[in-house]
Amino acid sequence: MTILSSSNLFSHPDKTLREHLYNVSEIALSNLRKETPDFSSIEISNDILKTLVKYISLSHDFGKSTKYFQDYLDKSIKTGKKERGKLTTHGLISAVFCSYITGRELERYHIQNENISSHLKYLAYETVKKHHGDIGNIQEEIREINDENRLLLSKQIESINVEAIKEIYAEDIDPEYIESFFQNHTEIIDKFKREQLKFSRKIAKTKNLRFAILEQYVFSLLISADKSDASGLILKSGDIRLNPTLPEYYIKTKLPSGQINAIRDEIFQDINFKAAIIDLDEKIYSINVPTGGGKTLAALGFALKLRDRISTEKKLNSRIIYSLPFTSIIDQNFAVFEDVYKEYYGQKPSTDILLKHHHLADLFYRTKDDEYSTSESKLLIEGWNSEIIVTTFVQLFHSIFSNRNKSLLKYHNIANSIILLDEVQSIPPKYWLIFKEYLKAVSEVFSIYFVFITATQPLIFSPGDEIIELCSGRDKYFKTFERTKLVYHPNLIPFEEFKEICIGDLADNPDSDFLFVMNTKNSASELFLSIKDAIGNTEGTEFIFLSTFIVPFERKNRIKKIRELKDRKRLIVVSTQLVEAGVDIDLDIVYRDIGPLDSINQVAGRCNRNSSKDMGIVKIYSICGENGKPFSEYIYDITLLEKTKKVLDGYDEIREPDFPEMNNRYFEYLADAVSRDESIELLNYFYKLDLANSGENFKLIDNDYPQIDVFVQINEDSGKLWERYSEIKEITEFFERRNEFSKIKSDFLNFVISVPLKDKNHVGYDEDLGLGYISSEEINQGLKYDPENGYIRPKKDGGNSGTMIL
Repeated sequence: MTILSSSNLFSHPDKTLREHLYNVSEIALSNLRKETPDFSSIEISNDILKTLVKYISLSHDFGKSTKYFQDYLDKSIKTGKKERGKLTTHGLISAVFCSYITGRELERYHIQNENISSHLKYLAYETVKKHHGDIGNIQEEIREINDENRLLLSKQIESINVEAIKEIYAEDIDPEYIESFFQNHTEIIDKFKREQLKFSRKIAKTKNLRFAILEQYVFSLLISADKSDASGLILKSGDIRLNPTLPEYYIKTKLPSGQINAIRDEIFQDINFKAAIIDLDEKIYSINVPTGGGKTLAALGFALKLRDRISTEKKLNSRIIYSLPFTSIIDQNFAVFEDVYKEYYGQKPSTDILLKHHHLADLFYRTKDDEYSTSESKLLIEGWNSEIIVTTFVQLFHSIFSNRNKSLLKYHNIANSIILLDEVQSIPPKYWLIFKEYLKAVSEVFSIYFVFITATQPLIFSPGDEIIELCSGRDKYFKTFERTKLVYHPNLIPFEEFKEICIGDLADNPDSDFLFVMNTKNSASELFLSIKDAIGNTEGTEFIFLSTFIVPFERKNRIKKIRELKDRKRLIVVSTQLVEAGVDIDLDIVYRDIGPLDSINQVAGRCNRNSSKDMGIVKIYSICGENGKPFSEYIYDITLLEKTKKVLDGYDEIREPDFPEMNNRYFEYLADAVSRDESIELLNYFYKLDLANSGENFKLIDNDYPQIDVFVQINEDSGKLWERYSEIKEITEFFERRNEFSKIKSDFLNFVISVPLKDKNHVGYDEDLGLGYISSEEINQGLKYDPENGYIRPKKDGGNSGTMIL
């Protein structure tokens, strides 16, 4: 293929290389202008940042100008076959070119700090080199410039038509720079490697997170712009205004009156008033009110008013990101937000206004005027292109602590946002230090407002000093709410004896609803069967079992049923911990196998939530199996359990007004006892630009117990989904297969559970598919899955089921 001019060079089958490079640059720079980050504390001005982003964008696919890539693209168009080789790759050659050109363009800023200059050249190199993959480790990335790759680069450079490159960049790059690169590329590469090895030894000593944050941000700008242009998807972003009083209107028109709602309204007004008077230079806030105090609506109202104020005073459009720890409560809170919008505007919000994002969410994106294809929707959703995003801690924090391409796609969109962190006590104490340091830094760089929402405030930030409470009447409200008392039974009790206590209490309180929360799936299942067997099918009583061994589709229905049947039937609910955080149910008497104090607080929030009884009772027991080992020790850190017991031992019974004091003591004990080693290790990875290890080692949810996914065909809808899935897996073309599965993914995953890896033969696990399968016939025969009790483990692994982690 003869290359005569830039018009002969293509980046994609239907797009010239010049067009693609300038489109990506325009998109990236547009986002940068809207987001206005501040890296001045590491001596990087807005002009320097703009130059950096511009030349990274313009250079990112420079390597596609080689004869080898153009021949490959031409052949793939004609034959439909994609036959790649080392010489057709474009990441490394583009990175080397980018680092050189960016360095030359930055010379006019006369950067005196050698570390800053070296970092910007490395950042340009790494961002471009990895723009189709994940950010790596500075040491390993520089070592990849070895003899083999030098030879590869020389062959690629020699195949490029220099005049065509000058033509592409005529408006923006001095032709002398281009000629210099082609004439001296060997020396340029060697100098770059020496300089960066020296820099890599120095960078860790700076102990400044902003270098890593800058790398994540620029990488995000590039990959977001690149994917947008490559897909042909350019979302028209308008300034969508939202009435800041939406929650007030909803409260006035939809919520019933009464004493408990009067207190919730007072809390709402207390918090929302602060949006007009807070110092906008302060970025870390707290909403610390009792469970059931209406904090979700109060937080949304505050965020909408703060968003409106920022728009007026700073001329910035702030996203609201509402994040929770568990997918089990995302749908519930998203439905509330949707209802709040609909009550005022008379219609459901489009996706560009309100977005739900977690692994079970639908891949469907629409605006007022347009609907998007599945592949387009996937890109828009994963990029968080909406005004209000409701998502999980995993989605949020595995993005901001990440090196992964897919996760960092949305990273630049957190700039200028208001991030509401609900149930923030769920953050593991071992990560308190890195959360504190990273959130503080990122809030300053991107003008992000963090609001920690909880009834049990962890000591991530020092109260009053590093974090500002938005609810000035907090202490009064905790004293006002006297719905519940905790009764702790400190002695270890065998599971069989515990079951008898539960059955006896059920008989003694025939008019009360009960909730039993166990630490393991199997102990919960066994308790449920024992209770049901003892009480029998009593008219007017509804038995409900909840566990992640139940498919998500059915779990959602059962939680909905608990709310619907309240005050219509006597409810006896047995569950694992999934029922705790944020699930809006209200029961009279609660039993809880001991766990960390924040978990106990959460389950207490499901007891007499709406003050329908004079006093709800939460009974805490420490339960053990036949081997004498407490079930709690199978799943919780021993330090958390010890500090919980130390706090509880100080009380005969604990009434709700005493919860704040109890919680403060607990978190003070933890602050002194929990190791900070993992946080320090992660911080050090960030300091030395080893983002590969930071992304690999940050795990918000420990998954030390190996599991596999299993599809369960429990009804007609799941049968149809399995048939469609079986058709899709026969599609040979990867991208078509992936796109077709995306269309059914959210529905499909509603029938998927996770089971122990050791059960793989039991469920017919297919290694190629990465999926097990339980058929409707097996369910009808009473094998593998029970419609009421969920997954049935193989008998050979049974033993005392109460001791199983799952």
